[in-house]
Amino acid sequence: MQKKKKLLIVVTIVFFLTSTLFYITQKVNGITGNEWILKQKEQIYMLADFSQNLDDVYALYISGAMDKDSFLAEWQRLSDAFGVMEFQRTQDSEKNVVAPEKHTKTSREGAEAINTIFYDFRLLLNASVKDSIPIPRTELLYQHLAYSKKITEELEIFMKAYQKAKEDNET
Repeated sequence: MQKKKKLLIVVTIVFFLTSTLFYITQKVNGITGNEWILKQKEQIYMLADFSQNLDDVYALYISGAMDKDSFLAEWQRLSDAFGVMEFQRTQDSEKNVVAPEKHTKTSREGAEAINTIFYDFRLLLNASVKDSIPIPRTELLYQHLAYSKKITEELEIFMKAYQKAKEDNET
């Protein structure tokens, strides 16, 4: 019984030491917020391409130039592509850790903006189809407009952060 207690204490101590070491390493080795913002350029291009494809599909469906089955097939393709983008984003976030104290106000706002952009795209995709049936075209039009407006506003915040990070990096 004593050996089990000692083993448990040793394992607990090792766990806390390892956790502390990992935290300190991440804190020291983490990139700055501005570096993280600058690394998001490729994701912004991917989001722009995705947004264009989404807009095209939604415009065709809302205008009546695309039937429900074709819309569902394209919506599924968009959802799958966006899922891949979300996965890549998660992988990137794990590789490029930003220590909280290394964020500036602007870089934090930019990071929050890109998170919101991803979140809003996911909400739009999820709201577009209910029980494998597209929502009514008029409702889809309003949903698309509302989310597009929010995404554009967040993109402006991100672009300001990107421009500031770029300027800071040049000096």
